[in-house]
Amino acid sequence: MSQFNQNGSDYDSEGLPPSVRRYVYQGKEHFSRTLQFERECFQRHSYLTAEFFVFSIDTFTFRRDFSDTETPIRGIRTTFNPRTNILIVKMVTHEHHTVVRAFDLAIDDVLRPMGMDEKVLTYAGVDIDVDGISKQPDWGWGPRRPPLGQPRRRPTVVIEVAMSETRAKLHRDVELWVDPERGNMNIAFTVKVNRNCAIITIGKWEWDYANNQARMSQEIEIHKNEAGDHVTVSGAPLIIPFNLLFLRYAIPPKETDLTIKGEKFEYIADLVWELQFADF
Repeated sequence: MSQFNQNGSDYDSEGLPPSVRRYVYQGKEHFSRTLQFERECFQRHSYLTAEFFVFSIDTFTFRRDFSDTETPIRGIRTTFNPRTNILIVKMVTHEHHTVVRAFDLAIDDVLRPMGMDEKVLTYAGVDIDVDGISKQPDWGWGPRRPPLGQPRRRPTVVIEVAMSETRAKLHRDVELWVDPERGNMNIAFTVKVNRNCAIITIGKWEWDYANNQARMSQEIEIHKNEAGDHVTVSGAPLIIPFNLLFLRYAIPPKETDLTIKGEKFEYIADLVWELQFADF
């Protein structure tokens, strides 16, 4: 495998864990071999390695082999910065897929009684322009038909699931998504899965215009005790303002803010823990 080194400042600016390996892109076949190698390493040593790896690649080659291709590569999420020619590849694990799928179903269950479940578009593995950076969220939601005068179709709410991801990387992603000068998303959810014990932390992030930075407006923690017979959910229910999702205010009484109760998060956590800890 062909790796490359960067100076410390560039490395730290990406907020990636120290275990992330870096390569020089040498074509699709090389990428496929690297992806297989990284998947095998992560599956064997998931508590020691990260679900990320990085390529050095020029803009033309990225667009040709990743952005413009009719057959996107399944099981990954990518972030490409044309200013640095850095492609960050995030491998989607079973835990990632379980979280976003269960989260999507929970939102769908809330929207259905309002008759709004078919008024939402979902975004997964979709390249989104974030201040010139091509970035894919783990999942996203937005109005199927944006109101007149609103931007073209793009998510208004996104979610990022983190396992090995550092706080620096997670915060960098959040800033990109909700900064009105860059991603301009209304809400970014972060789901941090602890790889050593049964704790999952969910953050809801919005833009703080007064302080010109991302702000966590709500935090939910799901925790299982050491005996494995009791689950505690703190900070629920999760509230998603209707207008931040659909770009218009709700029409009562049928339409309301979305409320996701604690038992939904307990269910999501149990699904994840079944994958993580065989003895739970």
